[in-house]
Amino acid sequence: MEQLLQATVGGPGGLDLYGRKLSVLAYADNLVLLTSNTAQLWQMLDVTSEVAKWMGLHFNVVKCASLHIDGKKNSHILDSTFTIQDFGNEKTGLR
Repeated sequence: MEQLLQATVGGPGGLDLYGRKLSVLAYADNLVLLTSNTAQLWQMLDVTSEVAKWMGLHFNVVKCASLHIDGKKNSHILDSTFTIQDFGNEKTGLR
């Protein structure tokens, strides 16, 4: 899990929280990826997926979810689908 966290923290994305970059929250085997835009989230998901694959890990799709909030529009929740990991020819979507 340490390699996964280091790759995520060192990569793109993150939110500014009181002058510090916060890009991932981790508890046990759970991760929360934080970004300020969709493009950065795609990059973070790609990095996370590649490192997890290298480590021999996979994501339990049933437990994966995304929450896409547009903070510029009074915290309006957007309908978005993201890909977390590529299993053969099938991509796993997060909604």
